[in-house]
Amino acid sequence: DLEVTRQAGAKVLRIAFGWDAMEPEPGKFDWSFWDDYVRLAREQGVTLIPYICYTPRWAARDQGENFWRSPPRDAADFGRFTAALVQRYGETIRTWELWNEPDNPAYWSGNVADFAALVRAGSRAVRAADPTAQVVLGGIATELPFLEALFRDERIAPFVDVVNLHSYYETWHPEPIERLPDFLDDAAEIVRHHGEQEPLWLAETGYSSVGPRPVVSDVYRVRIQGEHTEQAQAAALVRTVFHALTIPQLQLIAWYRLNDLVPAQEVIGDDNNRHLGLRRVDGTPKPVEAVFRQVAGLFNSTPLRTAELSV
Repeated sequence: DLEVTRQAGAKVLRIAFGWDAMEPEPGKFDWSFWDDYVRLAREQGVTLIPYICYTPRWAARDQGENFWRSPPRDAADFGRFTAALVQRYGETIRTWELWNEPDNPAYWSGNVADFAALVRAGSRAVRAADPTAQVVLGGIATELPFLEALFRDERIAPFVDVVNLHSYYETWHPEPIERLPDFLDDAAEIVRHHGEQEPLWLAETGYSSVGPRPVVSDVYRVRIQGEHTEQAQAAALVRTVFHALTIPQLQLIAWYRLNDLVPAQEVIGDDNNRHLGLRRVDGTPKPVEAVFRQVAGLFNSTPLRTAELSV
C-alpha cells in the first residue's frame, strides 16, 4: 500500500486506527501491526493522517452485534485510548481525526450530543499529550444539519482544528459532481457562522468503476451513456478535484481508495464499495491511477494553493 501511494504521487495516506483492535481489553494494548505500519510510512516518506474508530465491545453502550458503532458508555474511555495513541505515535503523526462519518448510521449509532461528548474527550486527550497536533473532526458524509448542530448547539469549535467532509457524488449521492462546490461552500458557511474559521478537508472522495448499469445505487441513476466505467472513473477524479478547488477553505483532498476489493469481501453498503480503487484486485493499475499521478503532480506543486491530493 505504501509503495502504491508513492508511485501514485500522493504524499499523504489516510488509514484507520481501530480502537476495537488496538485495545481489545481495558488498558491492554496491541500495537504490533500499527508499530510496523507507522515505521514503514516514516521510512518511505508517506505522511499518515489516521482516523480513530471504532468502539470495542467492553466499552460500548450497545452490546449487540453492532457494538463497534455504538457510543462508548463513558467518553473518557475514548479519551484515555486517544491519549495512549498520541503518546506512542505523536512524533510521527501530526493530525488526529476523531471517528468516521458520525452522521452516517452505518458508522455511528448515537446522536449529535453523544458524538460531541466523544469529540471533547478525544480533543482534550490529543492536546494534553501533544499541544502542537491538529484535531480533525470525523468526516461528515452528507448530513450538513449534523455538522451545524455540532457547531451551533454543541459548540465544539474550540475542540477541533479541521473540519473533514466526504463526497461520493454520482455514486452514493444523487447529484452530479458539478454540485460538489455547493456542498463544500455550505459547510464553509456553517464554520463561518458558528466556528473559528477552521479549514476544510475532503479526506474521502471517490467514484465507482462498477460498470455500466442504469441504477448505480439506491440514490443514483445514470444520466448519460458510459458512466461508471474505468474511463469514467478517471474523468470523475479530474472533475472532483478541479471543482473542489473553487473553495478557498479547502486544504486537502484524499481519494478513496488505493485498491479494489475482492468480490467475496464483505463491505458496508453495496457493490460500489468494491470498485473504488486506483488499482484492480490483481494489482494492475486502472486508468484513474495515471490520471491521479498527473493531477497530483500539478496539485501538490502549485504555489497558488497550500493543498495536497492524497489517498
